[in-house]
Amino acid sequence: MKYLTHLLLALATTTFCSAQDRTLPKEIAPRIDNKLDQASQMLMPTSKLIGTNVKDSDGEACGEISSFVFDNAGQVHYVILGVGGVAGVGESLVALPWSAFQCKCTMADGKMTCHPTISMPTKQLSSAPLLKGKDYVELTDANWAAKNATFFRVDKPTSPISASAMVCTSKVIDTTVKSGAESVGDLDELVVQNGSGQIKFAVVGFGGLANVGKTYVALPFKSLKFASKEDKTVVNVTETPTQVQAATKVTPSEYPELNLKSVAERTGKVKQ
Repeated sequence: MKYLTHLLLALATTTFCSAQDRTLPKEIAPRIDNKLDQASQMLMPTSKLIGTNVKDSDGEACGEISSFVFDNAGQVHYVILGVGGVAGVGESLVALPWSAFQCKCTMADGKMTCHPTISMPTKQLSSAPLLKGKDYVELTDANWAAKNATFFRVDKPTSPISASAMVCTSKVIDTTVKSGAESVGDLDELVVQNGSGQIKFAVVGFGGLANVGKTYVALPFKSLKFASKEDKTVVNVTETPTQVQAATKVTPSEYPELNLKSVAERTGKVKQ
């Protein structure tokens, strides 16, 4: 009888504790189930990937990420890899379709580590179609794009990316951002969603001196407008200077705030 009494008491205690667990204090509850922690949803700063070695199917380094090519709607189409050569000398450039790109990112002690991979050996990658023209002009050619897709065993694009819509990270990062005629800061970062390849946010930095005391804010990518002028890419935002300064503040270089669902949703809305 004593054993039965202890058993019933233990069950009652467990039930009570479980009920408490489901009713967390308001200041704690938002921190749980609020992270975009699924691999396909994690937001990756492009700076964490540029300069990173890509591993082949044998786990060996096969190339280094040099840039990302996306359209003016923020969809990444290609990851540009430097392959071969020594210390960047004599290397060739290939355009890895986003659908052939795989990346596993982990967060530990507030630091993000990314491990990009490709499912083919280095020897095979060395036979990929090469980019030789200025500003990756091959990517706008339907035949070249189809040949490239076939090589990487992904679906052929229904149409190649147009020259007027094509934007490259190497052309816009660190570029001055303007609201009308007024400068509101520099484009410090583009944040892309793993899986979809959609650039969700742009990070604009302003103030400070030589990056000391600089403030960083996140804007939804749809706020950005790109235009070509004298062989350069000009970046404008739809927000006013006051709205930019009042935007969500983020912490470089991981921008952990953006991987919180509530922050990401709030930041993704363009202020009117």
